Amino acid sequence: MQLIKIRWYQIKRDLGWVFLAIVALCFLTALFFFKKEEKIAGGFSLVVIYALCHFHFYRKDIGFVCKNFTNPTKQLIVEYQLFLIPFSFAALFTKNEYCFFILQFIGLLIPFLNKKNNQKFFLKNISRVVPYSHFEWISGVRKNIFFLFILLVVALILSPVKLFGIIVLFLVNSMFFSFYTDCEPVVMLLAQPHSAQKILNKKIIYTAKNISIINIPLLIVSSVFNPDFILIHIGFLLYMYLLTILAVSAKYNSYKPNTKNTAASLQLAVATAALVFPPLAILTVFLCIKNYNGAITQLNFYLDDNY
Repeated sequence: MQLIKIRWYQIKRDLGWVFLAIVALCFLTALFFFKKEEKIAGGFSLVVIYALCHFHFYRKDIGFVCKNFTNPTKQLIVEYQLFLIPFSFAALFTKNEYCFFILQFIGLLIPFLNKKNNQKFFLKNISRVVPYSHFEWISGVRKNIFFLFILLVVALILSPVKLFGIIVLFLVNSMFFSFYTDCEPVVMLLAQPHSAQKILNKKIIYTAKNISIINIPLLIVSSVFNPDFILIHIGFLLYMYLLTILAVSAKYNSYKPNTKNTAASLQLAVATAALVFPPLAILTVFLCIKNYNGAITQLNFYLDDNY
């Protein structure tokens, strides 16, 4: 377990005994939320999962780990299981103990997401189904097809169970949003014979359509088995549409050709907190409006478009 040894040396060097205080704080924070009602506990689980996915997507050592360590996937699994313990273990002391199993199970799957060592070329003909202008989906689905397939199967199996299906769906949707972190070359923008606003709207509508195709059937199944959750499911779907607008707009608001854009993911991380504390949805609406207007201005600059 070379990776765990390196992490341990880093912790001793940089944190020392402070590390124990951080672990205790994480445990107490998780215990506070898991003692609340079921939807708050589920929302907190979503935040933890999103934080781990965000770390996995943007960690800079993933290539080094995959190329130089033996059994890199196994080592990543162990690392993420240890990371989740301070949060998930707290759930065992509450009525929402099932959150422990959800968090640890999803932690097993995340290392397979967007793994960069010797990736095979999947779905060569996907461009026949997905328009070239939506290249983010062509690239994103090819890279994550294995993990997407597992998550969709799990979401289908767990859709009749309260909150379980929503948590997995959120992870699927988060993966879709992550497609909008890489900024394409300017030539790909210029190849689209549309105005800045139309380019932006087409990408938002296309993503929202795919979100609907994946989410609505599973939410209907879940609502049949859990009729008391219908309003929560409707609110979840509407909020996913809002996050869709934010993900696409935030990318183009800070668009720089041939770069990885972290602004969108950071704003999405903030917006995700509204799943635990709904009043924060007002902030998400504000971010959507701000980024949408900024994205049109930024695109106009690169397209040299007439207003």
